[in-house]
Amino acid sequence: MKKLLALMLAAALALSLAACGGGGGTEDSNTSSGGNGDATSTDTPSGGGEDSTPESEVFHLGDTVTTDDIEITLIRVESGTTLYNNVATNNVRDEYYLRPTSLLTDEELEAQKRQDEYIQKHYGVTPTSYEADDGRILVAFAFEVKSISKTALPIDTILERIDIDYNNGYIFEQSKLCAGIGGSWEDAYYATDEKIEPLDSTVYEFRGYADVPEEVMSNTDNSLNLNVYLNGRIQGRTTPDIIFNVR
Repeated sequence: MKKLLALMLAAALALSLAACGGGGGTEDSNTSSGGNGDATSTDTPSGGGEDSTPESEVFHLGDTVTTDDIEITLIRVESGTTLYNNVATNNVRDEYYLRPTSLLTDEELEAQKRQDEYIQKHYGVTPTSYEADDGRILVAFAFEVKSISKTALPIDTILERIDIDYNNGYIFEQSKLCAGIGGSWEDAYYATDEKIEPLDSTVYEFRGYADVPEEVMSNTDNSLNLNVYLNGRIQGRTTPDIIFNVR
């Protein structure tokens, strides 16, 4: 009887030890699986994917972007159905050039009027304007550019073009791009004789505009970017060098 009882106790103890050992194995398996899952499935692949295909950095109004040759700052984005257009006249820099007339203050309109009269009297030039067609609007933009190049930088090679990117893919190319040189505005593509010499601290202003459907400006729920293509590259590129987010 005592032998039978001893055998039964021994068997119960063996079963108990086996159960404890099995539980320990299960706990280790769960811990290991959880750790590997977090590191491999969530952390490692996700982080690795983001690093391998980084998104283009996006800048905003007022930001200054530095490249090998220039510092460029987006200083203004405006829109309207009419843009003031006074032809370039030596020694008279028209400060209202490519500005929407509807956005000018009373003081600015009065100053513009006096300037128009002066230009017409002394140079015989009658100011005109750019007009948008029905259902369209003109988006005007302005950049400040400073050369940091160690060699002379031709002004006509600074910018290739500026595109309006609406709602991540609707692209509208610029209609005009000019550079403020000396006392006048000159077409940025034909300022072939103008160069910025090394260590010249002059800040040059570039202005342009694009003709777009009204929805581009009225539908503020959709994104709006300015895609900047620097010159000296292959023409017809679709990936911009710099992106400025407007909204």
